[in-house]
Amino acid sequence: MKAARGVGRSVGGAADAAGWAVMRALRGAAIVAIAVCACVAAAVLCATWEVKRQLPDNHLALIDGRDRGSVTVLDRNGQVLGVRGERFQLLTMDEAGRNLVDAILTTEDRRFFWHIGIDPLGLARALMVNWRAGRTEQGGSSITQQVAKLAFLDSGRRYERKFREAALALALEWRFTKREILEIYLNRPVLGGGAFGFRAAAKLYFKKEPRDLSRAEAALLAGLLRAPSRWSPLSNFEAAQGRARVVVDAMLDAETITPTAHQAAYAEIAALQPPRVQESASYFVDWADAQIPEHFWKYASDLVVQTTLDPEAQILAEASIANVFSSELVSRRDADAEAAAVVLGLDGSVRAMVGGRDYAQSQFNRASQSSRQLGSAFKPFVYAAALDVGVSPASYVDDEPITIGDWSPKNYTDRYLGPIPITVALAKSSNVAAARLAQRAGVPRVVRTTQRFGFKEEPPAVRSLALGVMQTNPLEVASAYATIARSGRITPAYGVTEIRARGGSVLWRRREPEPRQAISRVDAEYLTGMLRTVVQYGTGRRADLPGHPVAGKTGTTQDHRDAWFAGFTGSHVAVVWMGKDDFTPLAKVTGGRVPAQIWRDAMEPLHAPLQVAALSSRSAGSFDEMDFSPELEQRAAAFRRLQDNQRAAERLERQRAAEQARRTARSDRRRRAESAEKVSRRFRERWRRRFRD
Repeated sequence: MKAARGVGRSVGGAADAAGWAVMRALRGAAIVAIAVCACVAAAVLCATWEVKRQLPDNHLALIDGRDRGSVTVLDRNGQVLGVRGERFQLLTMDEAGRNLVDAILTTEDRRFFWHIGIDPLGLARALMVNWRAGRTEQGGSSITQQVAKLAFLDSGRRYERKFREAALALALEWRFTKREILEIYLNRPVLGGGAFGFRAAAKLYFKKEPRDLSRAEAALLAGLLRAPSRWSPLSNFEAAQGRARVVVDAMLDAETITPTAHQAAYAEIAALQPPRVQESASYFVDWADAQIPEHFWKYASDLVVQTTLDPEAQILAEASIANVFSSELVSRRDADAEAAAVVLGLDGSVRAMVGGRDYAQSQFNRASQSSRQLGSAFKPFVYAAALDVGVSPASYVDDEPITIGDWSPKNYTDRYLGPIPITVALAKSSNVAAARLAQRAGVPRVVRTTQRFGFKEEPPAVRSLALGVMQTNPLEVASAYATIARSGRITPAYGVTEIRARGGSVLWRRREPEPRQAISRVDAEYLTGMLRTVVQYGTGRRADLPGHPVAGKTGTTQDHRDAWFAGFTGSHVAVVWMGKDDFTPLAKVTGGRVPAQIWRDAMEPLHAPLQVAALSSRSAGSFDEMDFSPELEQRAAAFRRLQDNQRAAERLERQRAAEQARRTARSDRRRRAESAEKVSRRFRERWRRRFRD
């Protein structure tokens, strides 16, 4: 018994010793944990103190977080055409509205007004949700932490960044009030469509001020905070509606709204319509935005650009393209064709710009960024070079087939008029006449003359340049034709007249450049008179306007890949191009057909209220009557009859030669057959004699 008691005491003592050891270990661990926590707290406190010293005194300094501001483009009347860049408008707490604030707080940080910048309960909830899901599904960051991340940090998930985020959140809470922090948060997030902050987003998606948003609209905007690209109402409206329902459910769960209000919000979400971010002249707005020099951003975060665009001319240009493409003029084979148009004032100011048929489908601006062959619309610059070496509108040129080296140009119709005045050659768009004039003036002179009209690319110094192998875009062509219309004065196209800071001073204002001549005034006026006959009597008759004199030129490239009409009146210059982006041929479309019709449909209503403005033109004698007189037509008819007779004689000669060749071939075949028959008979006779012997 005593031995048993001794053993019991020994066992009890060992157990007590083990218990004391565990207690000492736990106490040591607790001390270490407290020390670590104290160190971490001290580190966070020190970091918070250091960060607080670096924070601005006024929270407004943290409101605008854009890397670059916005550009608001105005038309010539001061109305907004469109906005480019990152949109931002300051939103204060007083202007936010109850619906928006409730939706944001419910979905992002329900205990925002109760924690000190870090929400332990929110962190614990997020950890539990993510642990159960096996992946990161929910974030535990408070609104203050999100402000810290938006204003100071990148989007990584490193531990160092989380530590800095916590320190910044505490510092923000230390420096600013809850209302000021929430005000920063209302203005910093990116909410899709280039909108920074909730005021810009409300105006972009709903055309409303934030205080006027309904509960459903506010829920949709609040739902964008987590993933603005995934739930953007512009690109995926159904997903945005689904996300808005999640926000409304959260508001019901948080008892922010009643069940009745929840049902009403659900019904309103279902009734929401996809936002339409429509703007006029989108291609022009892109082009005007690209004209702004980079250094202006040093002086202002948001710019306002005053332009020359005429909204009426823009609407007419867009409508004329749409109407003609829906008419019988355009073949079904050309349903995928594109068109571009530019309208200028005579001073070069861009009044309208259409870069394609559908901006939503393609933002490529064919009016200013394309590079297409000009075809016969290039010929006026060949004639300008010819006028420069002494040729006059009444001078004659041979409209007959020609071979220059290994190049033999032909007319589009393969018909020729013989010797004709160059005015008629231009009106009839004679290829061989243009080639002869280019040889007479010299191809290098044609290149130099063309460059003086303002084309950026140097034309290729090749013989076929006379037929328009040079590549350019409608905007440059319009500028060149404006130079002709202004009696040879170089007229570069421009669209921006003033750049100013939003609500501030003027940073730049356009000045009229010093006048310079591309060609002499006399030559330019001769050329205008010649281009007038193209519309009166030649290939551009479809573009003629009743009551307003028009000068212009058609253009059609090889295999019908491009079709042009470029023309001007006494007040406007306009250029229309049609083609396919993949450079496949059109269905026999010429510049005098579809482009000329688009040109007329746009320009006729634009000129209807205007007084008639005369063209700056002159003629060598009365070449209009002289060049298109009955005598000329009779001579041209006689020349055509001669050509027809020559072709008939050539066909007859070819037929005779073919018949003679056939006869010779038959005779040869007959002789060969007879010779073969003789050989065969001799062979058979020889074998018969052998058998008889």
